[in-house]
Amino acid sequence: YAGRPAAMINEALSKEPENPKALWLAGMMNFQNGDHAQAIQNWTLLRERVQDGSEDAEMLDAFIARATGHKPEDIITAQNNGSQPEPIVANTDSQSATTTGITVLVTLDPRLTGSARAEDTVFVFARAVGGPPMPLAIVRKQVKDLPFKATLDDSQAMMPDMMLTRFPEVVIGARISKSGNATAQSGDLQGISDVIATDTDKPVSIVIDQVVP
Repeated sequence: YAGRPAAMINEALSKEPENPKALWLAGMMNFQNGDHAQAIQNWTLLRERVQDGSEDAEMLDAFIARATGHKPEDIITAQNNGSQPEPIVANTDSQSATTTGITVLVTLDPRLTGSARAEDTVFVFARAVGGPPMPLAIVRKQVKDLPFKATLDDSQAMMPDMMLTRFPEVVIGARISKSGNATAQSGDLQGISDVIATDTDKPVSIVIDQVVP
């Protein structure tokens, strides 16, 4: 995140400091730019506005955990005690991420072309079969990039113990988010794969052809 996109996120946050989409994007920008403390601050503000136990809450707990180096249950315990875990930079040297991954080819069903704007966010993600609800790996694009090829691998893991290669089977999804939020909302467009073996060397094709009810 740099240049005009970063300026737009900062401008939106300055106008609406509690706007969920602005907090989400600002946290992602901070995290990817290495400003973990600011990412934690933005995601924590957003976390306070979502319901405990929801998919949004679990995902934010995972993101905050990745930025702080704590496990999600440590964060939840700290929140229940009225305190916050001390921010630390996650140790990414303790485990080396694999350089291989799952190649995903994403396309949009022509019937839904008129239902998406060029600037809408596209999330491509992998979730463990029978595992935690939060993504093991996630890539963020825009509708204007479609069709595109993305790679999901261990480098995108939000926590060291939730790497893609630690789970034998996953489901791959691609979602066009109207709000910019990674959690599915009514009106979003998505496509979901069948169960995929994590060690597959074949590209996975995802057609975004469903409307989230």
